Amino acid sequence: MRNPAFWLIVVSWSLGSIGLGGFQIHWLPYFHDIGFSPADAALATTVYGICSLSGRFLWGPFTEKLPLRLLLGLQSLLCSLAVVCFIVLVHDLPTLLFSIVFFGLSVGGFFILRPLNVANYFGRANIGAVSGAMRPVVTVANAAGPLLVGGIFDYFGAYSWSFWFVAACWLIAGITAVLAKPPRHAPADRKSTRLNSSHVSESR
Repeated sequence: MRNPAFWLIVVSWSLGSIGLGGFQIHWLPYFHDIGFSPADAALATTVYGICSLSGRFLWGPFTEKLPLRLLLGLQSLLCSLAVVCFIVLVHDLPTLLFSIVFFGLSVGGFFILRPLNVANYFGRANIGAVSGAMRPVVTVANAAGPLLVGGIFDYFGAYSWSFWFVAACWLIAGITAVLAKPPRHAPADRKSTRLNSSHVSESR
């Protein structure tokens, strides 16, 4: 917890959680406000679920080829762009489905990259303790997201301002993720692996 990367990750995850929870829960009233039927809204939500699940498989192979912090930055940037599409592009069902697919595939990486973020930075032996230390802040941010987005809507009377706030959260989350460089020290599980290997060599 004394490492700056820990707190940068907490900030990034928290902003991403605000951008995710605060965005999704207001979809149905937003779709209604811009003239979509309940059937269109249900279709869009179903397509999102399919794409979010598929996106996790899409992002997985890249974790072996690119630095994780850059992947997290890219994933957050794409989510920010997808939210902007909701604001400026959506006017009929095809553009709605395009935006929902874009967001679903982008946000799928959020669910698969976060656990790797902790494991790769602080060691798999410590993943439970580190995640547990991060979880209270991230959980509060996730719970606050719908309230913040709803409060902005109540103040301005339009969801466009709320969604610009969501897009900004994702953008800053991406910048923060890129700034969170891996700690220089080896994670505990790697240290223990090397130590066990040296004991084996000495015994031989």
